Amino acid sequence: MSGTEPSLAVQKTLRSRLIASSAVTALVTVGNVALDARRPEAMPCIVIGPATVNFMDCFDVFFDEVFCDLHLWTNESGLSSVKEIAGAIRAVIDASVLTIEGFRVVNSKLASARYVRDPDGEHVHGILSVEAIVQATS
Repeated sequence: MSGTEPSLAVQKTLRSRLIASSAVTALVTVGNVALDARRPEAMPCIVIGPATVNFMDCFDVFFDEVFCDLHLWTNESGLSSVKEIAGAIRAVIDASVLTIEGFRVVNSKLASARYVRDPDGEHVHGILSVEAIVQATS
């Protein structure tokens, strides 16, 4: 099995794909796409949040099911900007199955999206959930 932890590999791959997309970076600068769990200072931004892994070790086949949330933040009262960012991200993720070094990706998808207004009334938060089923190649 690979020495790389699968959720970290998925997180890093997601960031690489997002910052390589001109559609995404037209809405969010590269420096505001981060692997971090804190509420950001600079807006708009994408925070690739903590991920979880289900180790699905069955018989002779070892798959890992990875779940990762992308947190989108904007400083506006409406939802349109955060939904535009979500649409750009969806196009990147849905374009093809992720390619992750050290893993064979069985499936990857954008599973859901939720949009909420922050209680402070000045920010909007979008949460996109990504799922990937991976198998270590080495």
